[in-house]
Amino acid sequence: MARPASGGLHRLRRPDSFDEVRKSGLFRSSTPCHLLSRFAIVFQDTLEAFLLAGGIRTRFPTMQQVKLASEFLFNASAETDIVDIFIGHSWSAGRWSKFLALCMYFNLDIAVKCACGTWLLVVTVLLGWGGGITILGGSCLALPCLTYLPISCFFLAFLFAHHIMGETPSVWVDRLCIHQTNPDLKAKQVAALPVFVARSRRMLILWDDTYFERLWCNLELATCARFGGAEKVEVLPVWLAPWLLTSILSLLFSVTLFDILERVFPNWGAPWIEGIANYAEVILGEKQLFVAAFRTWMMSCLVQLPTSLPCFLSFRMKLRSHQLLLDQMAAFDVRNAKCTLPADRGPIEQQMRELFKDGDVLEDQEAKATGDVDAGEAGSFVGKPTKHNYVGEAWTRCVCVCAMSTSTNVYSAAQNVVLT
Repeated sequence: MARPASGGLHRLRRPDSFDEVRKSGLFRSSTPCHLLSRFAIVFQDTLEAFLLAGGIRTRFPTMQQVKLASEFLFNASAETDIVDIFIGHSWSAGRWSKFLALCMYFNLDIAVKCACGTWLLVVTVLLGWGGGITILGGSCLALPCLTYLPISCFFLAFLFAHHIMGETPSVWVDRLCIHQTNPDLKAKQVAALPVFVARSRRMLILWDDTYFERLWCNLELATCARFGGAEKVEVLPVWLAPWLLTSILSLLFSVTLFDILERVFPNWGAPWIEGIANYAEVILGEKQLFVAAFRTWMMSCLVQLPTSLPCFLSFRMKLRSHQLLLDQMAAFDVRNAKCTLPADRGPIEQQMRELFKDGDVLEDQEAKATGDVDAGEAGSFVGKPTKHNYVGEAWTRCVCVCAMSTSTNVYSAAQNVVLT
């Protein structure tokens, strides 16, 4: 969400007035690498962070140093005709949650490929040896080779892959693409915000529970929905990346705990394994393949037992947060949104009326307020988080399944029950 100049707005530019904006050099873009440098410090809303992002370290900055930092950030962006991703966010959300969310958006694909590629490389090398992968049964190398190494590659790629990406998408974010210390230029760029949104191929919303409470955020979303349609909007909750990483680490903790117990108390789980094997043979008979698969599945359940309660609670919180997102998208009312400067409310609401001159959306808002339409219809113009524009769900499941399968196989190999 862009922050207006202190004097407030007199008029917002129409989204179709791009030619005038382009001639004045107001429309600029940045890169993911620049945005995420210093762990996305540009999202930390303090003067010290702003100076660090601008390359200045000092405890007592002068006005000249603040201006130099602002010039550095602004000049790092470039004039453009169109950007790939317009990033909308609320300043109420924390810096680290936004950093992890953007890492997930830009780097998750590469991170998954790195983890899977590393695991396959290790397996291929082991298969090339005389004993094959079974030589690691009960070996202290099993866990580091087949789990720690791939997961380490995953986290490194997840956090830093944007530094080595070749062709990267262009992005627009307020702190980098709007001049922060030139009041006149800043006022012109803030007034041209609807133009920037309309000239973006996609809009990425870093959603937290305060996003729809901000009037500027509503204007950005309404402009994007009007000129690009709901399919142009991508919604990424800022809690999704921490949840994903925590789930992987909790599973890794369980596997490590079981491995330590096996080292400190050898054969402590032998009675369990024997009991599981006997139970499997009673149920499945002489079908050795099914017996081995059943034993592996049971060992997977035991591995995940220490973190089952925390995982259950985290999944419940995830579902509640997801439901809150759906409820807010279906039932928000622009008239209840907050605006930092009261003087900006009039121009912003006027701009939104001009965006939807046919009155359909305004009628929906009025009908929703009186209960004449259901929540789904009332929120339809902003786009619901379907499989097309709710970022991360499919990849989240993929990564969790990958981590679980890898850890299960490692522990099974350590217990000499891996299938060969």
